[in-house]
Amino acid sequence: YMISSWSTGFWKITGTIVSTNAGAAVFIGWVGLGFTVGLSGYVKFALVAYIFSLILVIVFAKPLRRQKLFTLADLFTARFGGRAGILPSILSAFIYSVPTLALQLIGMSTVFNITMGWDQTTGLIVGTILILAFSILGGLPATILTDAIQSVLILVGLIVLAIVTVMHVGGISDLFANTSWEFLSPISPEGMSETLLYALSVGPFYLVWQSTWQRIFAAKDEKTALRAGITGHVIVMVISFLPFLIGVSARQFVDLTMNQDLVFAFVTNELLPTPVAGIIFVALLAALMTGATSFNLQGASNLTRDMYQVLINPKADNKNLLLVSRLTVILITLLGLGAAFFITNINDAYRWALMVNGVL
Repeated sequence: YMISSWSTGFWKITGTIVSTNAGAAVFIGWVGLGFTVGLSGYVKFALVAYIFSLILVIVFAKPLRRQKLFTLADLFTARFGGRAGILPSILSAFIYSVPTLALQLIGMSTVFNITMGWDQTTGLIVGTILILAFSILGGLPATILTDAIQSVLILVGLIVLAIVTVMHVGGISDLFANTSWEFLSPISPEGMSETLLYALSVGPFYLVWQSTWQRIFAAKDEKTALRAGITGHVIVMVISFLPFLIGVSARQFVDLTMNQDLVFAFVTNELLPTPVAGIIFVALLAALMTGATSFNLQGASNLTRDMYQVLINPKADNKNLLLVSRLTVILITLLGLGAAFFITNINDAYRWALMVNGVL
């Protein structure tokens, strides 16, 4: 339920890495960032994230997989003993899992609003029910299996939307000719030092992102953990450039005062015929679902393995741990639902979660 029996193959691990990395922040947040700050956002947010993720995989995947652990905090306990893993588990469960789960719920409610006309509250509640049903019944094995399938939809959806958007503004040459250098430069207007400072404040988080660690643990062997980790993160490093390109292109025909979190939905509705737009929204919904289930399982594994088993019931058997895991999935998901009502900007909320976790 929590670690997929340490037996997952190459393509499933690759697919779940792609899907988990392509949630609300990528589809909605990063299109909005491309719209407001340009391609420098790719360097500060996406590129640095996957460089640090690759460092984690290349340097540590084999020794980590050899440990056959469940969570990041397990390593603290194994290394330092006692209750050393409790603090990182609390940070992972509440400071990261809850707000990032909330972002996925906000994205799902946006899709429901666009496609079905539901208000935000209805969309958030329906999204919560869907996420709970899926993650309680299936656990990480179900998440990884559907991730592998959904990763295809995600890749196709982003590629199609990027091609259509760029062609709508006359192609790459016209886009570059009609866009100021401020939005094309890989370096933010504040300069290289500001770009590096910003990137390095976010990047270290990806060395301790439990989602990547769990994929390493879930792999069937060390070779699979290394190869799938590298393949998955190289794919998302390349594909994550597209949301920023879409956002920069949208500046040619979208009202520049539009809220950045609405740009993705507007571009999709404006440029694509209904059947194709439907595919894009299905891809987005798939990405949001898989991200949400990954994050609530991450938080639940922290609370179950690192807190309940250490502090409350060290002799708990697997049946008892499974029950507690499902209960903590419900807790994390409901906390995420509560947080979703207070988040006003996807990028700011996600950046805050990354920086706090990475620093601490």
